[in-house]
Amino acid sequence: MATSIRHHIGPLPQLNSRTQFVYQPAPKPPTKLNKVGHHNVTAGYLLGAFMLLLGGIALPLQHGVQFHGKNGEAILGVLKMNPLLCFTYLGAGTLLVLAAWLGPLPAHIMNTLLGVLLVLIGVLGIFIWTSSANILALSPATNAVHVAIGTALLIVGLRPIRAFND
Repeated sequence: MATSIRHHIGPLPQLNSRTQFVYQPAPKPPTKLNKVGHHNVTAGYLLGAFMLLLGGIALPLQHGVQFHGKNGEAILGVLKMNPLLCFTYLGAGTLLVLAAWLGPLPAHIMNTLLGVLLVLIGVLGIFIWTSSANILALSPATNAVHVAIGTALLIVGLRPIRAFND
């Protein structure tokens, strides 16, 4: 099978208006993996910022609340949070934003891991929210938020990364 010289040496030089040779390197193939608009990166930034905002708003309101107590201060009149849960949100939000900043592959891994963890905490919270094992002040509304955020992270994180490289 014969192959052309152009295949081996790249593009041929072009002549400009002064009849001089001008070298033009071959263009690099575009890849969506290197762009900020990648779904895992976007989800990491958005949901990470949401968790940082929620933890940051709730933490100053926790005066007089036991650090890992079962009863926390109600945020927005619905979500019960204690300082331990606030610090957990701040840590998870920081991890999501940092992974999104590092790129698509770290964001993909972090979204999947935190998605599984949040769904497990949300489901486990249904069974322990009235017991003494509830150190995160989990309530039904907080469990719903954990399941919702975890599900969103899993939907994005479980998509194969090669699907974005088309």
